[in-house]
Amino acid sequence: MTQMKKLNEKKGFTLMEMLIVVAIIAILVAIAIPVFTTQLEKSKEAVDASNIRSKYAEIMTHVLLNEWDADNDYETVQLQQGINGWQNADNSTGLTAAGMSLSGDPSANSTCTLTYHAPSEDGDGSDGYVMVTFD
Repeated sequence: MTQMKKLNEKKGFTLMEMLIVVAIIAILVAIAIPVFTTQLEKSKEAVDASNIRSKYAEIMTHVLLNEWDADNDYETVQLQQGINGWQNADNSTGLTAAGMSLSGDPSANSTCTLTYHAPSEDGDGSDGYVMVTFD
């Protein structure tokens, strides 16, 4: 008799338990999606800032080696970010700290132009600099 009773007992989850688990998962996904998209945008901005610093280093290397072509005095960088402006303030701070002069804010999927301005010829002691313009 006890063997028969054990065979008739059903094991498993009830419908209510399954619905609660599905609801908890849905809430976690609803919280995670905005966080994921924000982090994705910050990573695109970090790539943009890195590409701008890389072009800056390229320009300054050419200037220091006297290989800079005055007729072609600019370089462009294609921006990857999908939202206008910097979402992470550290990017603009890091670029200005590197000796670049920023003009404007980046736009989504636009370009950035880096232009070298040579020191003045009149001997006023001003150094050359790179102007970063967001188109």
